[in-house]
Amino acid sequence: MSNSLLEKTGIRRVNFYVASPVETCDRCGQGIRNVALVTFKDGTSARFGCDCIEKVLATAPNLRRLFRRNAELLKSYSDALDNSQPIR
Repeated sequence: MSNSLLEKTGIRRVNFYVASPVETCDRCGQGIRNVALVTFKDGTSARFGCDCIEKVLATAPNLRRLFRRNAELLKSYSDALDNSQPIR
Protein backbone atom coordinates (compact mmCIF):
# COMPACT_ATOMS: atom_id res chain seq x y z
CA MET A 1 0.00 0.00 0.00
CA SER A 2 1.53 3.31 -1.01
CA ASN A 3 1.93 6.27 1.32
CA SER A 4 0.17 8.58 -1.15
CA LEU A 5 -2.92 6.37 -1.00
CA LEU A 6 -2.95 6.54 2.79
CA GLU A 7 -2.53 10.32 2.69
CA LYS A 8 -5.51 10.67 0.37
CA THR A 9 -7.77 8.64 2.68
CA GLY A 10 -6.63 10.09 6.01
CA ILE A 11 -6.23 6.55 7.36
CA ARG A 12 -3.02 5.82 9.22
CA ARG A 13 -3.54 2.15 10.07
CA VAL A 14 -6.18 -0.58 10.07
CA ASN A 15 -6.06 -3.69 12.24
CA PHE A 16 -8.46 -6.61 12.11
CA TYR A 17 -9.37 -8.77 15.08
CA VAL A 18 -12.10 -11.07 16.34
CA ALA A 19 -13.91 -9.55 19.32
CA SER A 20 -14.77 -11.61 22.33
CA PRO A 21 -17.35 -10.73 23.55
CA VAL A 22 -19.11 -8.94 20.69
CA GLU A 23 -18.33 -5.22 20.27
CA THR A 24 -20.37 -2.41 18.73
CA CYS A 25 -19.78 -0.77 15.35
CA ASP A 26 -19.01 2.94 15.75
CA ARG A 27 -20.84 3.74 12.51
CA CYS A 28 -24.13 1.84 12.81
CA GLY A 29 -24.25 0.59 16.41
CA GLN A 30 -24.73 -3.05 15.42
CA GLY A 31 -23.01 -5.84 17.34
CA ILE A 32 -19.88 -7.03 15.53
CA ARG A 33 -17.48 -9.89 16.01
CA ASN A 34 -15.04 -9.31 13.12
CA VAL A 35 -13.72 -5.83 13.84
CA ALA A 36 -11.75 -3.43 11.65
CA LEU A 37 -10.03 -0.96 13.98
CA VAL A 38 -9.22 2.13 11.89
CA THR A 39 -6.73 4.69 13.22
CA PHE A 40 -6.89 8.03 11.44
CA LYS A 41 -4.10 10.58 10.94
CA ASP A 42 -5.54 12.88 13.59
CA GLY A 43 -5.08 10.14 16.21
CA THR A 44 -8.73 9.17 16.52
CA SER A 45 -9.82 5.59 15.99
CA ALA A 46 -13.07 3.82 15.16
CA ARG A 47 -14.29 0.23 15.09
CA PHE A 48 -16.27 -0.98 12.11
CA GLY A 49 -17.95 -4.22 11.08
CA CYS A 50 -17.51 -5.78 7.65
CA ASP A 51 -20.43 -3.94 6.01
CA CYS A 52 -19.53 -0.52 7.41
CA ILE A 53 -15.81 -0.76 6.59
CA GLU A 54 -16.87 -1.34 2.97
CA LYS A 55 -18.87 1.91 3.08
CA VAL A 56 -16.01 3.79 4.74
CA LEU A 57 -13.61 2.59 2.04
CA ALA A 58 -15.99 3.28 -0.85
CA THR A 59 -13.98 6.34 -1.85
CA ALA A 60 -10.68 4.39 -2.01
CA PRO A 61 -11.04 1.43 -4.43
CA ASN A 62 -7.48 0.13 -3.89
CA LEU A 63 -7.98 0.01 -0.13
CA ARG A 64 -11.39 -1.55 -0.62
CA ARG A 65 -9.92 -4.54 -2.53
CA LEU A 66 -7.25 -5.02 0.13
CA PHE A 67 -9.75 -4.93 2.98
CA ARG A 68 -12.19 -7.25 1.23
CA ARG A 69 -9.45 -9.88 0.92
CA ASN A 70 -8.37 -9.41 4.53
CA ALA A 71 -11.98 -9.66 5.71
CA GLU A 72 -12.38 -12.95 3.82
CA LEU A 73 -9.26 -14.34 5.48
CA LEU A 74 -10.40 -13.18 8.92
CA LYS A 75 -13.80 -14.82 8.45
CA SER A 76 -12.15 -18.04 7.33
CA TYR A 77 -9.90 -18.07 10.42
CA SER A 78 -12.81 -17.24 12.70
CA ASP A 79 -15.00 -19.99 11.21
CA ALA A 80 -12.18 -22.51 11.53
CA LEU A 81 -11.73 -21.64 15.20
CA ASP A 82 -15.47 -21.84 15.87
CA ASN A 83 -15.82 -25.19 14.11
CA SER A 84 -12.42 -26.66 15.02
CA GLN A 85 -11.72 -27.17 11.32
CA PRO A 86 -8.43 -26.72 9.50
CA ILE A 87 -7.75 -23.22 8.17
CA ARG A 88 -7.91 -22.89 4.36
